[in-house]
Amino acid sequence: RYTDGVSVAMDPDSELYGEERLARLLQEQASQPIHAIRQAILDDVQAWQQGGDATDDVTFVLLRILSVSR
Repeated sequence: RYTDGVSVAMDPDSELYGEERLARLLQEQASQPIHAIRQAILDDVQAWQQGGDATDDVTFVLLRILSVSR
């Protein structure tokens, strides 16, 4: 889960970060520890904003499902 503050983060040209970019980043980072994924998201959103101010909160919850019992 995440708030729209992640997907609506804007670069200096007012282009949105977007859900597809977030999904791609999560797929790339899937094998990393949770703390590394958290930092990757924060770093990527900040890089996207290129020093601009955030226009919304950035809140998300990460969890990893280790196994599924049937």
